[in-house]
Amino acid sequence: MAAAFFALELGADSAAIRPPNTTYTYQFVRGGAPFGISTIVVTSSNALVHVNEKATIGSVAADVHFDLDETSLAQSGYAGSFVVQGQQTDVKITHDATDILTIRVGADAVAVHALASAPTLLVADDLVSAFAFIPAIAKQRHLGAITEVVPNGSRALRADVAFGERPGTLSMIVNGLHLDFTFDPKTFVVSNVHVNEQNFDIQLVTPLT
Repeated sequence: MAAAFFALELGADSAAIRPPNTTYTYQFVRGGAPFGISTIVVTSSNALVHVNEKATIGSVAADVHFDLDETSLAQSGYAGSFVVQGQQTDVKITHDATDILTIRVGADAVAVHALASAPTLLVADDLVSAFAFIPAIAKQRHLGAITEVVPNGSRALRADVAFGERPGTLSMIVNGLHLDFTFDPKTFVVSNVHVNEQNFDIQLVTPLT
């Protein structure tokens, strides 16, 4: 299952509509039972949106940070720490060009290119913060297809994104998974993401929209 944070490099002329600065709490739920919790803090300064997420999903604990350009929502940096059964892995992403990212895990570095059919890059780390900005970025950049880059294995996957006929809905298909988003059409705050094939939801707990 691929989540998302963003390295998007298309032009934009005005300030983006995006989730407001505040603290968001989400939970992962399957069959009515929570199995993970995530807290995302969104702030801004110097024309950047700062996103920090701390999450515990099953046996995985994560702490990630990235910035987005306030106008274009292009990502300008990423650093993450993941702990699985006491084993910590640190990941850093640099943006070398419009269509190239370099993933660094320890001493290893791998460059990943966007697919020709989907030149916008989206790096997927299986956390909520990427999901939380997908509708805003898709709206700002008129996206139809994205290259998702998965740090674990440095894979590039095509993701197809489309807004639904009903306001506040969006679908994404990636790697055989169908994801249905529900969000506030005024603030673009995501209230729910349903992952159909894996039958679980990412639900907004606070603040309520």
